[in-house]
Amino acid sequence: MEAWPDRLRGPWIVVEYMEEYPSRWLVEEIAEAYWSARAHGLGFLVSNAWDPRLVALLERRGIPYNSRPASALGCEPSIVLDMRARRRLEPWEAGAAECLVVGGIMGDYPPRGRGLLLVYSLPGAAVRSLGPEQMSIHTAAKVAALIARGRRLDEIRLAGPGRFTVETPLGTVEVELPYAYTLGPDGRPEVPERVRRVLERGVLWEEYW
Repeated sequence: MEAWPDRLRGPWIVVEYMEEYPSRWLVEEIAEAYWSARAHGLGFLVSNAWDPRLVALLERRGIPYNSRPASALGCEPSIVLDMRARRRLEPWEAGAAECLVVGGIMGDYPPRGRGLLLVYSLPGAAVRSLGPEQMSIHTAAKVAALIARGRRLDEIRLAGPGRFTVETPLGTVEVELPYAYTLGPDGRPEVPERVRRVLERGVLWEEYW
């Protein structure tokens, strides 16, 4: 169901939908971001969910959404996460914010700067980075949640680009994604299994469904 602004009592991770259509890759990233936020005790919301296809997929997974953009949700104080920001997100400010806003953007490499649209739409929000590396949606949400729960950015193990192998109909293929990921205990990038499955089936096939 659609979540309304008066339910936002932070910290919440808010992912602003900024794509033209909801690809399977995007939906899996949002779902992983939702589960990560919930695992760390944070609220989660997809804002600007105007596309009925996206809404149907979010409702199927039980993920809260709102058709309004983040700028109309009325949650203050807010922090927009942008890799170009001069200051990095600190635990004290992340924990005090009502909303930590992430741009729901996939496939921009090199980055086209669409995140600036989000910054300009929230002129009263602070702008912070999670470091200079581009992150996927779920990684940005996970790192923001960890910081909101007291971890400093330099205490979180990150590496990019993400390199791993997937089994496809054409055999074993090595994939490199131009994003930074958290590292697991084995020192490998933590790429969610559902995202791997999307890549195994073929990104081009998944993008047009």
